[in-house]
Amino acid sequence: MEAALSAFLKYAEMGGYVMPPLILATMALWFGLGFRFSVLRKGRGYEPRQAVAAVVDGRLVRPKSAVERAAILGVQQKDETTFNLRARLDETFSYVEQDLSKYKTLTSVIVAVAPLLGLLGTVSGMIETFASLGDMTLYSQSGGHRGRDFQGAADDAVRPYGGHPRSDPGGHLGSPAAGARKPDRRDQKHPHRG
Repeated sequence: MEAALSAFLKYAEMGGYVMPPLILATMALWFGLGFRFSVLRKGRGYEPRQAVAAVVDGRLVRPKSAVERAAILGVQQKDETTFNLRARLDETFSYVEQDLSKYKTLTSVIVAVAPLLGLLGTVSGMIETFASLGDMTLYSQSGGHRGRDFQGAADDAVRPYGGHPRSDPGGHLGSPAAGARKPDRRDQKHPHRG
């Protein structure tokens, strides 16, 4: 558990300033989806007419879905009075409709915005990568370290084959096929070439 938490914190740190909103959006999305799943679950699988018949027969007392809850509320309203029943049913069912539409907007907005936040994080990471390449600083987000520059690493990679790579920009003289050559004045840096 501790390893998973440390890995999560490491990824959150690497993600930069986009990660906190993404984490909050993920938690809100799963809460909204979980709530909507609990409200929209099928229960016993009754169709609306079957649910009303089960309530009238006394077989359905405890609702397990929105349809069953609406059937119970509707039968209760009918048993109380039939005067202006349609308006009273509309008012009673409006509470069920509110439950059905709860967190719908939240989940829709998060589903639309989260990929854009991810794209923003990708673009900011690319900008940081190119900026670190520009000043030869690697891993600048974690404080950065200035190690050997890229040219130094390239020199070490080519040097075993002979020659000085900076004096041979094409890389032909230092190749194994060309054979090793003796250092000469071309290996010295010319002041006017910078």
